[in-house]
Amino acid sequence: MPAELYRYIHWIKGKPRFKINYHPAPNYAQGQVILNITPQYIESYCSFDNKDRQYLYASLSLQDIKEKKEIILEKDEFLLLSYNEKVIPIDIEREENRILPYASILAELDRQKQEIHSI
Repeated sequence: MPAELYRYIHWIKGKPRFKINYHPAPNYAQGQVILNITPQYIESYCSFDNKDRQYLYASLSLQDIKEKKEIILEKDEFLLLSYNEKVIPIDIEREENRILPYASILAELDRQKQEIHSI
């Protein structure tokens, strides 16, 4: 697994509903997984070796992610899974800047979808 895994969820229209099945298995699931929720992230580690930690940052409700509650998408959102705790604030604006090179591609895809639906 790479040191960081990003998922940017681009809202187009409507109110799509989904759940996030966050079920980490650090240390190859050799012990009980412990999840700690902070205001910034969900920290996960194994009772077998608490040095191997993962951090899930998200613009979505971390409590909803942990409890696998249904989420209603009403705007762009992001998820970031990292092996490193971030010392700078992680938010949607920072993550959007990471995908700016792809923003024009997304805009073109949106435009093409609109053309297809208008035919």
